[in-house]
Amino acid sequence: MVCDTCGFNNPNCADCGGFRFPFVRYARSHIGLPVAVFAGPNKMRLDIHLSLLATVSLLFRNLPADRRQAIYLPEIAVQDLHALFDWLYEDRAPQYTTTAGLLPLMRLWIAASALGMHQYQNAVLRIASGLFERKDAVIDIEPVAYVYRNTSVGSPLRGFAIAVFVQRAPLKAHFFNFRYVIPGLWQDALAFVKMLDNVRRDNMMGVEGYNLHDICDVLFNPVTGQWNYSTPQGVTLDWSKVIFTLPDNVIYGKNWEQMPDNFFVSAENSAAGAEEAGKQIAV
Repeated sequence: MVCDTCGFNNPNCADCGGFRFPFVRYARSHIGLPVAVFAGPNKMRLDIHLSLLATVSLLFRNLPADRRQAIYLPEIAVQDLHALFDWLYEDRAPQYTTTAGLLPLMRLWIAASALGMHQYQNAVLRIASGLFERKDAVIDIEPVAYVYRNTSVGSPLRGFAIAVFVQRAPLKAHFFNFRYVIPGLWQDALAFVKMLDNVRRDNMMGVEGYNLHDICDVLFNPVTGQWNYSTPQGVTLDWSKVIFTLPDNVIYGKNWEQMPDNFFVSAENSAAGAEEAGKQIAV
C-alpha cells in the first residue's frame, strides 16, 4: 500500500499527491514521517504522525522513525477516523449530552480499537456511561446492533453495549425486525437480564413504611449462591410489602459495578485485538 514513486514523501508526486490531512495541518507541531491510513472500501487516505501514534499504541512503538508505513482499514469509516485523529491531535474529547451520542461513540471505540489505542477506547466508555446517569435516559437498539455487527465474540464493547441496552432501552416492536437478528445479541441480553435478577435480590426494600432493617438480616450464602433472610423467632416477613429493585444508575456487572471499568482494555490486549493493522505492520 505504499507509493512506489515517492514513498509518501513528495508533495508533488503525481501518483499519490504527497502528504495528506491531518499530517499537513500539524506538520510544524510534530516531527517525523506519517503513517498513511486508508479508510473504508474507497480507500480514503489520512496521514498521521508516526511519532504521535507511537505514544498511544503499542503497534507503532517500535517502528523505525524513517519507516514509511501504510495501513488499510476497509471496515472503518473515514469520518470515524477523522473524529479520532482530531481528538488525538487536539487532545479534545468528544462532547455529547444526550443518548444520541451513543452510536458515534461506539463507532469511535471501534476506530480506536483498529489501531490499538486502548486509552481512547477506555475513555470512550467513560464518556458514554455519563449519558445514562439519569434513569429516564433511553436508547434505541441501533447502536447495539452496530456494535454486534462490527465486533467479535468476547469484545468488551459488546458487554458495555448490552449492559446499557438491557437497562435503558424500553422494549419496542421494531427491535424484533429481521435486521436485528444478529448472532449473540439476544443471547447476551438474556444472560445479562438473568444476572440483573441476581443483583436485584441484593436490593430488597420495604414499601409503605415497612422497615426491613428492623425486621430481618439479608445474608449471602457463597456455597449455594443464594440470599437468605434471617428474622427473629416468631417474626414473619410480609412479602406484600417487599420489592426487589435496581438502583437508578446503570449496573455494569454482578458485583454492582457502577462504572464501566470492568470493560476496559489493556495496551497489550488492544494491540492484540487490532489484527488487521498488526498484520500489515509486521509485513
